[in-house]
Amino acid sequence: MKGINTFLKYFVIIFWPLSLYLANTRQNFLEYLLPLLLLLVSFFLHTKKFKEFYLLLLLIPFIEIKLIPFSLMFLLGIFVLKKLANNKNNKLLLFSLIFLITISFVKRTDIIGQTILIPDYEKQQEVLREIHLYPNVFTARLFQNKARIVLDKYLSNLLALTDPNNYFFSFHPGEGNLVNQNLAKFPYLSIIPMLIGSFNLKRYKYFSFILLAFCSGVISLSLMTNFDRHDFILWLPLSLTFLFGMDIISKMKGNFKHVFVILFFITSLFELIRILYQY
Repeated sequence: MKGINTFLKYFVIIFWPLSLYLANTRQNFLEYLLPLLLLLVSFFLHTKKFKEFYLLLLLIPFIEIKLIPFSLMFLLGIFVLKKLANNKNNKLLLFSLIFLITISFVKRTDIIGQTILIPDYEKQQEVLREIHLYPNVFTARLFQNKARIVLDKYLSNLLALTDPNNYFFSFHPGEGNLVNQNLAKFPYLSIIPMLIGSFNLKRYKYFSFILLAFCSGVISLSLMTNFDRHDFILWLPLSLTFLFGMDIISKMKGNFKHVFVILFFITSLFELIRILYQY
C-alpha cells in the first residue's frame, strides 16, 4: 500500500502539466513551463537552505514580462518576513527589489498594456449609460466609476483563481471563457488531500514558501487582462500542498486511508484515460 500511495502522489501531480502540454504547441508549452521551472529550482535551493534562493526569480521577467509582478511580490514577501524576524542581512534582497522595480518602470508601458489597468473604452461607455439609473450624482459616482471597472475585473480574476472548481472540476458545469481554464488540472478526489494539507499547512516546514508562492501568484495573475496558462505557476504551491495532505492521510489510523488510496487511484486512472482520449 505504501508503494501505491507514493506512486499515486506523483501520478496525480502530472495531470496539469500533461493537460497543458497536450492542449498547446511545444513552443507555447515551454513558454509557460520555464517560469515554473525557475520557481521549482528556487524551491529546491530553499530546501537546501541556500539563503539567496530567490535570485532565480529575477530571470522570470526576461522570459515573460507579464510575470514581473509575481517576482516583485514574492521578493517583497521575503523582505517583510525577514524584517519581522529581525534579519538585518537584506542588502542583496533589497538590491533585487530595486532591480525589479527599475525594470517595471522601464517596461511600464508593456506591463500596463497587459493588465486590467489599461483603459477599457467599452466599459467606460457602459458606466456612462448606467449613471442615469441612480437617484443622485453621489450614488452614481459611488457605484459607477472608472475605478469600479478595474476593481470588477480584478475581483473577477481573483474569484476564478481561487475557485476550487478551476483546479478540480475543469470549471464544470459553468465552463470559463478561457480555454485552458477548462483543463483537467487535478483529479477531483485530490481536493480531499488538498484541503487536509491546507488546514494543516502551518505544520509544514516549507509553509512560508508555499504561502508566498500562492499569494504572489494569485494577486499578480489577477492583475492580468488574460491570465490563461500563466496560472501554471500555481502548480508548485498547489502540488506541494497536495503532497503534504497525502502524507497526512498515509499516517492516519484505520481503514480510511486504504479505501481512499484505492478509490483515488482508480478514479484518477479513468480521468487520465479521458484526458488522453480527449486529445
